[in-house]
Amino acid sequence: MDPFLEGQKWRDFHTSALYVTRRLLTSLLKPRYSVDIEDSVYLQEESDDDLRFPDISVSLHEPEAAFVSSGSSAAAIEPVMYTLPNVRRSRQRRLEIHDHETRRLVTVIEILSPTNKGRGYHDYLAKRDEVLAQAVHLVEWDLLRGGRRLPTVEPLHAGDYYTFVSRHQRRPQVEVYGWTLREPLPAVPVPLDGRDADAVVDLQAVLNAVYDESGYDAALDYQRPVLPPLTAADAEWVRGLVQGWRGGR
Repeated sequence: MDPFLEGQKWRDFHTSALYVTRRLLTSLLKPRYSVDIEDSVYLQEESDDDLRFPDISVSLHEPEAAFVSSGSSAAAIEPVMYTLPNVRRSRQRRLEIHDHETRRLVTVIEILSPTNKGRGYHDYLAKRDEVLAQAVHLVEWDLLRGGRRLPTVEPLHAGDYYTFVSRHQRRPQVEVYGWTLREPLPAVPVPLDGRDADAVVDLQAVLNAVYDESGYDAALDYQRPVLPPLTAADAEWVRGLVQGWRGGR
């Protein structure tokens, strides 16, 4: 994985990776399945990461006689003016695999973003729960070192990057694939309908295709610090790769 992508070109990579993966999966799955790029919309309070729920809910009922009054002796009070937090509308794309004949949603593939893992973490988990409540497989690619990890009951094994494969028939169990910055990206499964074997996506092939198509070798600034910062050992390893690459140009 190129660690410079995360701090410089992540939004572009996210979009490009969706289209490359869609092209790959379509070639593997047609005509049995269709692969669509869909938008998910999140509403976020800019001043707070937490989802907030009202302490009091108000429902409309017909007034009961005991509470009807022709007048009131209650004292009038003046309101205090406050400002509501800004609500930001965030849109993120994901892949959806549908049964072509019935249009039934079979699998959702999410590529996590810095927003999913930061300010919009709780909003993402709420949307995620909607998928997990259905008979739908969920595949999540966490190709970011920064931000909060997806929750599991047991602590995650060590790694810089992860893929979560949640098969609806096996929940709450989830398959987690983890690897480090220095390892090639793995091939990971994409579950389908029970009658069909998993599709397999080679994440390294996806990264390489996006990298080449987008010209990241020229677009990325390899003199800038890596964000989030690397460990001293990994930083030294990356410096050696960059120097070797630049020396061979």
